[in-house]
Amino acid sequence: MPVSVLLIEGCEDHAQAVVRALADPWLGWRVAVAPTLSQAHALREQHSFDIVLTAQRVSDGTAFDVLQGLADLPALIVVPEGEEAHAAQAMRHGFGDYAVQDPGHRYLLALPAQMESVLERSTGMRTQRNAEQMLERQHRLLQAISRAQALFIASASPRAAFEALLQEMLRLTHSAFGVVGQVEHVSGGAPRLHVHAVSDLGAQARDGTAWDPPQALVDATLRSATPLIRNDPASDPGATGRPPGQPELTAFLGLPIHAAGQLVAMVGVANRPDGYGRGDVHFLQPLLNTVGQLEMARRAEAERRAMEAQLTQTSALLAEKTRALELTLGSVAQGIATVDQSGRIRLYNQRYLDLLDLPRPLLEAQPHLDDVVRLQIERGDTGAGFAFGEPGPHLCPMVQGPALPRWSEMRPLQVQHTRTGHYLEMRLRRLEGGGGVLTCTDVTDYLQAQAALQQSEARWRSLTQLSSDWY
Repeated sequence: MPVSVLLIEGCEDHAQAVVRALADPWLGWRVAVAPTLSQAHALREQHSFDIVLTAQRVSDGTAFDVLQGLADLPALIVVPEGEEAHAAQAMRHGFGDYAVQDPGHRYLLALPAQMESVLERSTGMRTQRNAEQMLERQHRLLQAISRAQALFIASASPRAAFEALLQEMLRLTHSAFGVVGQVEHVSGGAPRLHVHAVSDLGAQARDGTAWDPPQALVDATLRSATPLIRNDPASDPGATGRPPGQPELTAFLGLPIHAAGQLVAMVGVANRPDGYGRGDVHFLQPLLNTVGQLEMARRAEAERRAMEAQLTQTSALLAEKTRALELTLGSVAQGIATVDQSGRIRLYNQRYLDLLDLPRPLLEAQPHLDDVVRLQIERGDTGAGFAFGEPGPHLCPMVQGPALPRWSEMRPLQVQHTRTGHYLEMRLRRLEGGGGVLTCTDVTDYLQAQAALQQSEARWRSLTQLSSDWY
């Protein structure tokens, strides 16, 4: 690839001699001549050069004036014989090498080799400097990832985590302004940005107002869900002009953050001096991926905590209702038991145990109702002298039966005469889907009163009959 040389030389004859030496067909170098510093500046604005060769003095300045605007561009100085001290001083100030101009221009024979050596050294130094800069940038990126992880793992608030992320993004991209926030998805609507951090204009505005990111560019990034680069935002079709009090927007980079196939957050940075490119997107992707995964983990943790809080509240309400039910069941005079669709006793109160004289360990094992009937039969709750049946109009007399009915044979209303001489009214209400509720009531006093009333009525009828016969 040919070398492009900028020659700053006020002497036309000397300049032509240098051009002939450097523009040799074997070299293929291109040489542009500027007799003054102002003309050299104009040429540099129009063209790019690989190296500068300058005389010690020109009409509008010296070689030291040339150095001020060269930046990383390598340069050589040509000094007349006898002024080598000026060359040494020039080397200390930043020139890559020097050449001593002799009257016969014999120095031109070695000049191309000198310039190639300066170019090689400059390229090597530039490569090393770029490598060091890239290494430093990668180190800053890793530090940013580590800081983001620490903030999210520490369960920092979204505002604190995203404010730290914005500061890291501004440093990594050398941007003047930025905004970052979570993406909210509204049912049936476009995604929108819930801003958590935005640059404070502070130095630009006395009232400390925040930078207002262009809504059109933010919306375009959210709609496409892909990185958006605008190095000439003013020409964007959606541009609406600069809001009052806001700085001029010269460049914008919108970076969506994805995780698990979802758009979860977005970063927007603006006004990097030399604009943005695809390389910035690739460089920042590890940080964006990390933040996306951490944001999903933070959301999952928040949902888990919300569910735990709801579960705790529900459990407390359930426990309260359970205590109220236990108190209610314990205070009623009836024995109550619930039976599931398979016939097993799931819930009972103490009164149910007392009336049927059942052991608590048996009921705690949630036995089948047929097992309870079997226990009553085995201990002699049925048989001669005991009755179990459906009551008549006065609930008495009862049908004698050798055995208690099984779960599937139970009637809605039955009365059991126990071995202790008590009468128990057993009611069964079957539930939809199977199962039922059993209630047990001691009706001994009621039946005894009914029996006494029947005896009284019988005596009265007998006396009435005797009176009528007497007369």
